[in-house]
Amino acid sequence: MRYKHDYDKTLFRLTQIIAKLYNGSKLSQVELANEFGVSTKTIQRDFAKLVVLYPIYQEKKVWKLKSDFEFKEYFSIEDEITLKLLLQASKSFDKTFQNSAEKLLSRIDENISSPIYTKIELEDISNKLTELTQIESAIGMKKKIQFTYLKDDFYYETKVEPYKIVNFDGFWYLIAKRNGNLRRYYLQQVFDIEILEETFKKFKKIENLIQNAINIWFDDNDSFEVELLIDASIAKYFQRKPIAKSQRYKETDEEGNMTITLQVTHKNEIIPIVKYWLPNIKVLKPIELHKEIQIDVKKFLNL
Repeated sequence: MRYKHDYDKTLFRLTQIIAKLYNGSKLSQVELANEFGVSTKTIQRDFAKLVVLYPIYQEKKVWKLKSDFEFKEYFSIEDEITLKLLLQASKSFDKTFQNSAEKLLSRIDENISSPIYTKIELEDISNKLTELTQIESAIGMKKKIQFTYLKDDFYYETKVEPYKIVNFDGFWYLIAKRNGNLRRYYLQQVFDIEILEETFKKFKKIENLIQNAINIWFDDNDSFEVELLIDASIAKYFQRKPIAKSQRYKETDEEGNMTITLQVTHKNEIIPIVKYWLPNIKVLKPIELHKEIQIDVKKFLNL
């Protein structure tokens, strides 16, 4: 397959090497090359990465780790190496990017060691640092970009006006306009970016759509109102955390059942949420949306 990265293989080797050293092993480059099925030059490059990250040293053709070294207890070896490699990679970019990366990784470290825990699972895009930098630069200069995109096992070239890199439900996307239409591109399937000299005018409407989106399914069509009946047993969750910025409370009956309204631009912004809370939620309006969910549920029950 085209554009296959060796990131996973490299990370596996680095993790295994450090784990062996941490357990007191003395490692030979030749033996490691045989074990991993790679050349000794590849192992040399692995040690070149590790020597700037950890207190390892070579003595009589074998590698060792200083005996007083300790890993942070709240990181796995793989997680720690990944963070260190990200920080090291950031140094190859401009100072602004490097400073931002250092602050971000520092916050990750602080948050993990903090007694306050927040579970935010984000997709690892450390293999996309180059693309991220290019897109960020193009957005700042309001310049169009051209890239190769993988969709349904097919690679094609496209030219877009980049607006924003966003994260929805843990996954990273590029929001852009192509031929006047809003498009979403899964970042892991974007390759070979080229920043063009063509500039474009950014429209505030797109920025507002992104800010008010419930999930990645938002569209640049006119929004429509959805009215939901929330069972009393789950009403408190919708009070604590509204589905969207546009959520409004309409009424609450004597039994505590709550009616709310919100604006969506695409039916798939709300359908997954309704299905998640079934059977304690019902679409009152539009009726077509209610019927569509009913059909989906019947299909599921008949499986």
